[in-house]
Amino acid sequence: MPSEFESFLDERLGPSSDQLDRRARRVASLSRRLTQAVRVGDMRAAEAALRDLQGLPVEEPLTAAAEAAAGFDYRTYLAGGFDADFQAACREAGVPLEGYFPNYFVFPFPVRVDTENLSVVINRKRVGMLRPSSLVGAVREERERLERSPFNAGEFIGILFAVWSRMNAQASAQNKLDVRQPQPLKLVYKDLVPFARWRREYPESFFAYDLQRLLTSDVLIHEGWQCILERGRASGNAIRLVDRDGQERLISTVSFVQVGE
Repeated sequence: MPSEFESFLDERLGPSSDQLDRRARRVASLSRRLTQAVRVGDMRAAEAALRDLQGLPVEEPLTAAAEAAAGFDYRTYLAGGFDADFQAACREAGVPLEGYFPNYFVFPFPVRVDTENLSVVINRKRVGMLRPSSLVGAVREERERLERSPFNAGEFIGILFAVWSRMNAQASAQNKLDVRQPQPLKLVYKDLVPFARWRREYPESFFAYDLQRLLTSDVLIHEGWQCILERGRASGNAIRLVDRDGQERLISTVSFVQVGE
């Protein structure tokens, strides 16, 4: 069943905007014909184009569209029925949605409804889509774009190994004994991205997304060391991974063991 907003778009605003669009295309075509006639001095063609233009008033469909648009309170809808409509559209499309209006989360990025500017920010991209089904399409497109983005599993696991080794070396120096233990992933992330301005560009959710991509790759061994991602004891500090089906997995620590040990 169409939502209140969809009924407004399709039944009230849509017909008048379609009529206005047809008139506008016809006006544009006749205007080009008039310009071409004037350019070469073809007054017969110019007079014909002007007669046709005079017979194409746009005031009626324009007024109808403006009145339809003014007759719907978008901000009231956003604060009321939008949330249920958007959640329903996400369920229908199989998009795992978290949060509540106006701040949502679709792993690994936020989706924020900007009621002031009547727009939605998906990740860092602002779109003017308030129809829930269209917005879900834009969310899926952003997820697919991230999935297509370059990811070098070998390079990423090498970075994890380097940070894990460095953290264990620091612990060994402090305790004056050889330490080779799992390290908390949240601390690994902070070591990897030490500055706040860097974290804005590479938030923890993107780090979790790269961990997810590493887990689904075939690259879990780095130079003879097997990467092990586990929940660990401190589950409250776990990094949350979410696959395409919305299945959640909590990972707390990373460690490496030599293959064959």
